[in-house]
Amino acid sequence: LRSFNAPFQLGLAPDSPEEGGDDRFETPQDAALVRVPIEEGDVVVLATDGLFDNVGEEEVIAVVEASEGEGAQQLATRLAHRAQELSLAREVDSPFAVLAKENDILWGGGRPDDITVVAFRVAQRGAAGSTAVPLASGPGALPESTRLGLESSGRGDAAAREGWDIGFTERAAEANWD
Repeated sequence: LRSFNAPFQLGLAPDSPEEGGDDRFETPQDAALVRVPIEEGDVVVLATDGLFDNVGEEEVIAVVEASEGEGAQQLATRLAHRAQELSLAREVDSPFAVLAKENDILWGGGRPDDITVVAFRVAQRGAAGSTAVPLASGPGALPESTRLGLESSGRGDAAAREGWDIGFTERAAEANWD
């Protein structure tokens, strides 16, 4: 975060110089890489600020816990619906509104924004009834045997990139609102 409501931006503008970079944007080399240990049964929620600016962390956790036994699609949709609902609310201060006030900016209620939520449950490969598929993440060289395994599983697009540790996850589900 450069400052309140001014996050780092990864991008390249049409008028960016071909060499020397563009100081209006960050590069992939500027990204913070974080490894978070996960284990079978964990739920992972990845989302845009449209979710996290409107739904507090405690409520996200409560929605995830209440979704036990539901599919990832239902969880992603439930979180996105809740974010959309709160983004239009004027009577409850959103996490964005709280931070705005801490930065001497008058803001109340939610923060209308685009909302994308991706959710999945970590699964064990080959578990009964599992729809587990390869999941790639993290820095490091991709071993040849893993690359070949991904290609044979139809995931050659991921294998073409460098720097992946392979795990398995239930198929990810996504919900979007503009």
